[in-house]
Amino acid sequence: MKMKLAAAKSASAGGVRGPGAWHSCACAKTRFSRVGLQGGGGGKGGGRGRGRGLGGSGDGWSGSGGGRGLGLAVCSIAAATCVVAAGAAGANQSRRGAPETGVVLESWLSWLDKLVNDCIDGKGNLDLEELERRLSSATAGGENLSRLADKLWRAIDEDEVELAESLIESVDKDKMLNFGKYAIRSICKKDERMVSEAVKGKQFWKLVQLANFGSVHQQALARSRLEVLTSSGGGGDKEQTEAIRREVKVAEMDIKTIHSVLAPYQAADVKKLVKMLKSGSGIQKVMAAQALSGLCGMGLSEKVAESLGRSPQLVKEMVSLLKQEVDAKSSAAATRSPLLSEWVEDFSLPPKVSLAGLFGALGTHRPEALHKAIEFNVLAPLVGMLDKGTEREKDLVASLLLVMMTANEKTWLAAKSNKALTSSSPTKWPLLATCLSFDGTHQELSDFMMTRSQGK
Repeated sequence: MKMKLAAAKSASAGGVRGPGAWHSCACAKTRFSRVGLQGGGGGKGGGRGRGRGLGGSGDGWSGSGGGRGLGLAVCSIAAATCVVAAGAAGANQSRRGAPETGVVLESWLSWLDKLVNDCIDGKGNLDLEELERRLSSATAGGENLSRLADKLWRAIDEDEVELAESLIESVDKDKMLNFGKYAIRSICKKDERMVSEAVKGKQFWKLVQLANFGSVHQQALARSRLEVLTSSGGGGDKEQTEAIRREVKVAEMDIKTIHSVLAPYQAADVKKLVKMLKSGSGIQKVMAAQALSGLCGMGLSEKVAESLGRSPQLVKEMVSLLKQEVDAKSSAAATRSPLLSEWVEDFSLPPKVSLAGLFGALGTHRPEALHKAIEFNVLAPLVGMLDKGTEREKDLVASLLLVMMTANEKTWLAAKSNKALTSSSPTKWPLLATCLSFDGTHQELSDFMMTRSQGK
């Protein structure tokens, strides 16, 4: 739930990160949220909005709207629907008989969806001129409604679903249409600033990113600006135009790379992702590891572990990738393009955390595969994370080591003989220290850990 709320807040701030996401195709931070937001994602993960309306009749601009939505105008509106389910889930348990928290917000957002969909042409693209023409008709109570719209989006940013609904319900019915227009305009202005800042900062890759993974409004804005910037009559000199074209071409290749991993992730195609981890390009291997880790979090850890555990070469590749990601001097991250760097950061868990988690899956479902991991010295990068990682990474690795040592005797013996590990664990992770200093057989250790896990 928290991940979904984080996606909504990030998106309503004007970004494409919505994921987890990477969603939301399914791993909700797993920040794949940037793709599956309603209306966003360039068709790969884009959903369909539900438009029930707020009562009344007429088309989307003179009444409450209704029907089926094809995509929300802005990432904020799309991502904000994530708040609805999260807010309703908790409230329904304690408020039997009361209206479900989030229903009003969901209905209102779906209505906004319909307002914007009326400006989508036959090719599925948003007509920016038509949208502006319709929004410009909002005049009555402009200043007050504009401030109220900004307050509403802030409430969504802060996960205040009930406050957001109370703000919606405070608007008179005869002013609701204008309020909806101002709400759309508020986010459209954020999108315009984002695009302008990307151009000003010469981050043309960001325009390509928005054109593919933004909301329908962000996509339309970015594509329009890219068309001008890359055309011969765009106003820039020939050399500058060619430089922009080259950067855009690189970014478009990055988009293809992203989709090459995103498609099998969304299809939960473990076999294809494992193949990519084995023989893909450097960045594809990293992203495939992230995707596989994400699938583990979605209940497919046994299937992932079985596929990975069959090949010693794959285990070796995983250890090698983990070493590269943990080594601060590694050039792997430094050579990534800005677009891919940002995607990897937001796609799922950080690469080294994702890779470490895969060894945890092996320990749980294919412990014999850890024999090869130990031969390839997987403990070195794990101890490195335990020593220099963030607190969250350290706690994660400590837990993973417990799983791996309990599941596999060879891993336990190797860990016991690792001086760096035995010297760093006693005070920070007492259970890990107990496991490392345990005096008995591995079976006795497993029995001991089982007893501890049952609270006996």
